[in-house]
Amino acid sequence: MALAECGLRGEEPGLGGRFDLPGTLRPDILLFSESPSRMIVTTREEAHLRAAAHRRGVPCHRLGVVEGDRLALLSGSREFVDLPLARIHEAWMSLERLLSGREMG
Repeated sequence: MALAECGLRGEEPGLGGRFDLPGTLRPDILLFSESPSRMIVTTREEAHLRAAAHRRGVPCHRLGVVEGDRLALLSGSREFVDLPLARIHEAWMSLERLLSGREMG
């Protein structure tokens, strides 16, 4: 969910990406778990981020690349999501309007 939310910015979709999620967890846990002590960081300086994480004993994993107008979530050979970010954004905005009580239309 957090990766999808990273591509949603205000009234327009942002950037998508292709991300390979580590692990062998069940798909529902892999995609929707809210395990503590994890974060997503986007950087152009991967080596610096890895070095900083290593110095502090923090695990660091590269999930993918931020680019384009689609969101693709994979785990190994399993593909869970490959959708246009505009479609995800539209669904997100509809849910937001519904929850805030604004008319949909």
